[in-house]
Amino acid sequence: MLRVHLELSIKAKGLLIMREAGFSVPPGPGISEMFSELQYLEKSIGPTGKLALAPILHNSSRDLWQFHFLGSDRRKQKKTEKF
Repeated sequence: MLRVHLELSIKAKGLLIMREAGFSVPPGPGISEMFSELQYLEKSIGPTGKLALAPILHNSSRDLWQFHFLGSDRRKQKKTEKF
């Protein structure tokens, strides 16, 4: 779970930096699968596991915003693929 969380954070930060520089970059392949895996792992470890990982993960508002940013880009990409 830590690995998936870290990879998503790094991808989000990379996309934000590239967009700041003026590049229009779609999210990379595999992000949907990573979100699915993260959700599965969160369900698997349960509330006690989440509490144990809370000091390590540091889900700040910035982290949550970056995940939301990646998720919204992922949904936009899926809509454009349908057409």
